[in-house]
Amino acid sequence: MKKASIILFSLILLLISGCDPIPKRSEYVKEPFAPRITADESHALIYFMRETPIINLGAGDYIFEDGKLIGIMLGGTYFIRKLPPGKYSFWADAMTPTILVLTVKAGETYYIEGVPRNPSLELREITKPLADKLMVGMQYTQLTKQK
Repeated sequence: MKKASIILFSLILLLISGCDPIPKRSEYVKEPFAPRITADESHALIYFMRETPIINLGAGDYIFEDGKLIGIMLGGTYFIRKLPPGKYSFWADAMTPTILVLTVKAGETYYIEGVPRNPSLELREITKPLADKLMVGMQYTQLTKQK
């Protein structure tokens, strides 16, 4: 029994050590300008944004795409995702996540706003005119350590 426990513990340790840890919120930095990224004939562009809350405690929500961590939504920030055409599911790491399913086309640009809905962050697609208004004064965020 003791030998089986040691083997099981070793296997679990091996599995855990092989996983990429989720970046800490402090590993994201705000940049004054976003990199120049454009939609093209084989990619769509998606802007993810979140307004600054009345009380900004610095907390943010991790954003996932089809189970993969792609960024963080902090108040007053945005990040950009370039993807090939297709159907994608996005959600925040909230207590009760809502899933936004979006089918994107090459050459098109999409805008997703994170809206706090207690106890979760709702992701919703918005129009370009609304996104342009929301993005005034927002800062681009990215991981400080790219993997």
